[in-house]
Amino acid sequence: MTIIGMLYALLPGSLFSSSASLEVRSTARDIADSLRRARGQAIADNKEVVFFLDLRTRRYGIVDEQAVRRFRDDIAIRFTTAREELRGTDEGAIRFFPDGSATGGVVTVEGAQQKMQVKVRWLTGQVAFAQ
Repeated sequence: MTIIGMLYALLPGSLFSSSASLEVRSTARDIADSLRRARGQAIADNKEVVFFLDLRTRRYGIVDEQAVRRFRDDIAIRFTTAREELRGTDEGAIRFFPDGSATGGVVTVEGAQQKMQVKVRWLTGQVAFAQ
């Protein structure tokens, strides 16, 4: 009975921890999907497409697209991008060009237990994860 009681006491904490980790991974994947979609649109439509991230309003997405996403309050996001793509201290963009290249950048998604980075290579526009 003692062992069962100890496991029961530990269970809610581990469930919360894995839930927070899942949220970090889910947000990072969604940001990566949006970046890949922006790159694909730039190539397919032969025009520049811009992914934006607004830390103040906690929103991100592709400019001129209806599907703007929000990230949760318990998720911290840091954003590094080209100086030309910064819009003040809380907003920036990554621009994709028709040849597939991009201005490049890194989006860091962090929760209580986990941190993931989504990197966009400027030369190729490829989107990759790092932990």
